[in-house]
Amino acid sequence: MHIFPGERFSYNPLENGIPGSYFGKSSNGWITQELFNGWLTNHFARSIPPQRPVVLLLDGHTSHINLDTSIFCNENGILLFCLPPHSSHILQPLDVGLFAPLKQNWKTSVATYHLNHKKGVEKRSFASVFKEAYDSTIKVSTITNAFKRSGTYPCNKDAIDPRKLAPSVSSYKESTTVSVPVNVPIEPILQIPVESAPDIPSAEECKVTADSSELALKALESQMEPEILTKF
Repeated sequence: MHIFPGERFSYNPLENGIPGSYFGKSSNGWITQELFNGWLTNHFARSIPPQRPVVLLLDGHTSHINLDTSIFCNENGILLFCLPPHSSHILQPLDVGLFAPLKQNWKTSVATYHLNHKKGVEKRSFASVFKEAYDSTIKVSTITNAFKRSGTYPCNKDAIDPRKLAPSVSSYKESTTVSVPVNVPIEPILQIPVESAPDIPSAEECKVTADSSELALKALESQMEPEILTKF
């Protein structure tokens, strides 16, 4: 399904695109419950073989949670299976084996289009440019390998890379703040020896510095025009 932002189109957004593609539109180009339900009933259910039941893997996006969708699937032998939260990078075949090469081929198609047409991809040309990337990526072997690597089919928990299941490494350092009980005298944490403390100028040295600054200011005033001095 291609989802375009906008309400009215004076052209066919799917022209020269992937045959049989489904067109959707929304105000911001994001999927909605209505768009997903339309794709499910008008495209997916009509495109799959007649044998039932079939399993449709989903993530937990709100567009998939809809009463009409659930009723339609129940009546048509479609089993909705929602993947656990934050697991699509491990269990979803698209994430595991398709999106990365598709993204790379998409970059190549965009660069080729820009080189040939001297402009970027627009909504009118998106479908045709995307078709090149899609045709370069989507192969039977690519799809079957994606299902194997995710352990989805054949069902195989050992196919999942255990490193992806490891807890994330903490990126912050523990605080070194120490809580001190009330009314308990606090000992100094760091004592600087007197001999290592920075030198502090004496009162006599400060007076010499001040006198030197005053002499320098008077010398500067002697070189200035009288009308400039009156402004200050």
